[in-house]
Amino acid sequence: MNSLKLFGACGATSNSVIKRYAFSQKDRILLLHKDIKSLYGPIINTKKPKRSKKLSGPPVKHETVSTSATSPDGVALKNPETNYSSEMYWIIGNRWNEIFRKGDAKVGNVSRTFKYEKIENVSSNIDTQTSEVKSAKPKKSIDLEIVDTSAPPIIQKPIPLSNEELKNVLNCPLQSDVLSTPPSDIRAPELRTLPSVGRVLQYTMSEAARSALLNWKLTKIRELGEQGFAELQKANLSSGLIFHSSLQQYFLTSEIPTDSSPAFKLWESVRGVLDTFTAMPVSVEKTVHHPILKYKGICDCVSEVDNQLTIIEWKKSGRSKPTLDATYDAPLQLCAYLGAINCTPEFQGRIRQGMVVIAYENGKQADVYKMDEVMLRNYWRVWLKRLHEYWIRTRDDTLPEPI
Repeated sequence: MNSLKLFGACGATSNSVIKRYAFSQKDRILLLHKDIKSLYGPIINTKKPKRSKKLSGPPVKHETVSTSATSPDGVALKNPETNYSSEMYWIIGNRWNEIFRKGDAKVGNVSRTFKYEKIENVSSNIDTQTSEVKSAKPKKSIDLEIVDTSAPPIIQKPIPLSNEELKNVLNCPLQSDVLSTPPSDIRAPELRTLPSVGRVLQYTMSEAARSALLNWKLTKIRELGEQGFAELQKANLSSGLIFHSSLQQYFLTSEIPTDSSPAFKLWESVRGVLDTFTAMPVSVEKTVHHPILKYKGICDCVSEVDNQLTIIEWKKSGRSKPTLDATYDAPLQLCAYLGAINCTPEFQGRIRQGMVVIAYENGKQADVYKMDEVMLRNYWRVWLKRLHEYWIRTRDDTLPEPI
């Protein structure tokens, strides 16, 4: 099909058909541009006007309609915003009071206020030739409140040590120069608020030790039930008390437990150890406390062993303890008692040897672990770390739950 057929130039046709296809391609393009202009508006010319080369002299500055104005502070604004040109300008200019309100202070106790000055409802009637703001309402002060949202200070619990004394806990010597005579009863009023050595060790044990103890407890509860486990704990405590009482009775009256006594097997286990005593004990089940570090306890025994004054810690067990480390916190407990008993006038600096004795429930010969002065000082430093941790966690109320 050629162009003549396209525009209806050949053949006889009706008037309506002739009018429909009588436009040339150029005319149709112009009509299309006209439709686009009516829909979207004219094309914006962004090109700068060209300067005429024929003109001489300085370039002619084209005058434009001035829409400048001044801000509330008197600074000239270029192309100022109006209530109709920008939503953000409308929000900032007319909705300030709705955005910033004076709120109630719900957090913290300290607050401060200041005044913010602004010009409200500036009606700018801009003259296109003078560019002046004709009217503005007077300034008005708005009170804004800034609330101090810092966290409240941690409330610390009182402890019997000052901050300076707490810092010096780790430097306390095993043989202190401060002497004190403790009461004979550990339940005395002056000792009532002090923690026992056992309590300090219980609340500062390692996570591994806590996990092992908890697993043992859960295993026993599954085997015996809760009531059976409670009876087991009561029996163990009673057995330990009977064992210590039988030793105390022997040292005081030389009375030996009978075969029917619950402590007879334990007595048989430690009989050989008692033969190494070169003299009767000078102290049995003695109440002690440390006047500087503020803890208390009961020292099992102080006696001469191989002609040397020795502090002794009795322990009973149903399983073998082949090493000193297998006795867990027994060396720390012994050193804690030694540090406290060194503060008494009776034993000041005289005890330089320790001994942990493990008595077995089946009557097996007891294991004896002697500790010389070097070992005692090493375990004493470990005890001080545990005690320091206990006092800090007591002050900060972060002690773990007992097992």
